[in-house]
Amino acid sequence: MLSLMLCTGTLAFAAAVPARALPPSDNEVFSGMDVSEYQGDIDFEHAAEDGIRAVYVRAGVGSSYIDPYFHE
Repeated sequence: MLSLMLCTGTLAFAAAVPARALPPSDNEVFSGMDVSEYQGDIDFEHAAEDGIRAVYVRAGVGSSYIDPYFHE
């Protein structure tokens, strides 16, 4: 019963407190691309020439699957 009351209180508190995101520190926008097994082999030099300045790397899924391209 106590755990139910704690969960209910936590949910009520979370609903009452407005969520806010911090603004970016500047207006610079980076062109980026997704990197995972689904993109296959990537020519990063060519991507950089095309203006890509950031990559989003998928490390894995869950706690047991590691994306084969993660270490590259």
